Amino acid sequence: MINQFNALVSSSEGGEGLPDAVLVELIKSENALASWYACKAIGSRRIEAGIDGLLSVLETDAPLLDDHETDRRLIAAWSLAKFGFDKVGAKLIGAYDSGNELLRLGVVDTLGELRDERGLKTVIFAIQNDDYKVALWAALSAAKIGRVALQPLKELLTLNPSSDRKILIQDAIEKIEGAKQSTA
Repeated sequence: MINQFNALVSSSEGGEGLPDAVLVELIKSENALASWYACKAIGSRRIEAGIDGLLSVLETDAPLLDDHETDRRLIAAWSLAKFGFDKVGAKLIGAYDSGNELLRLGVVDTLGELRDERGLKTVIFAIQNDDYKVALWAALSAAKIGRVALQPLKELLTLNPSSDRKILIQDAIEKIEGAKQSTA
C-alpha cells in the first residue's frame, strides 16, 4: 500500500499522480504519513505553490513517523532544497530572522541540504549566536556546504567561543577536512 501511495503522490503532472493543488493541501493533513509523502512529492515535482507549506512544516513540532527514522520537518527541508537557492534562499533567510527555534533549526538544516555558499552567512551566525540545538544543526550544515565554510569556521575559533560551540566548530572543520582528504 505504501508503494502505491508513493506512486500516487510522486507521479509527474499529467500522469497518474495527484494534482499539485491536492498535494499542497495534503501537507496540512493530520495523517503524518500522508503529509510526509505530500512534502516529498512537492519537492520531487518542484511544485512552487507548495514552498510556503513546506516552510510552515519546518516550524511545527511534526511527530515522528512509525518507523522513527524521519519526520515531516526533515523531508520538508529536503524538499525545499530541491528548488535550489535561487527559488527559496531569500525566503529561508527571512524565515530564520523572524522564526521560532524550530523554524530556525529547519532553516539551517535546509541551507545545509542546499549546499550553497550563499547560505553560509546565516549558518555561521547560527553557530555563533543561536540556541545550542540550532547551532548543532548549523554546524552540520556548514560541513555540508563544504570547503568554503572552512575559513569562516576557523575565524569563529579565534573569537574564543564557549566550549560547547568550540566542539561544534571543530567537528564541522574535521568533517570538511576529512571529506577533502577522501576526495583527494
